Amino acid sequence: KKTGVLMVGSFGGDYVRFQNDSYSALSKLKAANIQQLIVDTTGNGGGFVCLGHFLINALAGTKFGYAGFESAVRAQPLARRIVASLITQEINGMFYSPSRWSSLNNTPLQDNYNYMEPPTNFTINDTNDATSQRIYDTCTPYNVDLPAEPFLPPSKIIIVGNGYCASTCAMFTGIAYEKLGIKIATFGGNPDAAMNFNGLAGNQVMEWADLDTEIKTAGLKDDPLAPPDLLVNANYRVNWRYAYSWQNKSEPLAFRVERAHYRIPYTADTYMSPQNLWTYV
Repeated sequence: KKTGVLMVGSFGGDYVRFQNDSYSALSKLKAANIQQLIVDTTGNGGGFVCLGHFLINALAGTKFGYAGFESAVRAQPLARRIVASLITQEINGMFYSPSRWSSLNNTPLQDNYNYMEPPTNFTINDTNDATSQRIYDTCTPYNVDLPAEPFLPPSKIIIVGNGYCASTCAMFTGIAYEKLGIKIATFGGNPDAAMNFNGLAGNQVMEWADLDTEIKTAGLKDDPLAPPDLLVNANYRVNWRYAYSWQNKSEPLAFRVERAHYRIPYTADTYMSPQNLWTYV
């Protein structure tokens, strides 16, 4: 059988070019009449959440519908004040802005809808951690028109990687695993230890500069809970949104154990040459 390979090293970089390049590659593979597809995510550290959605819809077709997870934003007092302030000032386009998100029926939230109220208590380590209402990502329409039908049946697609598959990569493989039933093979790792096929699968982390911008734009930099400016050239990330597994909607995806269907040790040939690895698969 003819087998094609799509190497996905990152979901970052040029947002529109990723879509064009991915669709072009899949179109060429389709024209070559391939019957099976290997998607290689080795070393993929993530990137734009919506590019993970795009690739799911490119493989499963747009008839598949929403290509992400349910999620919730952490709803501590400062976060709730940020949302309320952005609504009052009619500021859109920020991460906290309601218009950036959709409801669970995949309809964009109204500009003045406060999705933080009332917050929901999520208990972790015997501690209540307040979260917003559940929301969807808003990723469509894409910059590229995708077919409605699947590229191939899920049984004819396999994802391979080395376990280093973080952020958006973890979300992409999670949807492929949970909702499409696509098989996953992981190379390497300690053969005597269990190993997930992905890294941290939260939903969204926020860089310090982005978080600081949200606070300042909302006019809350003087709030007692607002963090001070950094005094050095540095950065830190905040785990800003939880994703929830489709297989257990009460459990954050980051807490789930999701093992690859196949664990395969590297050999000198497959480690040094991706082409040899694909041939083996």
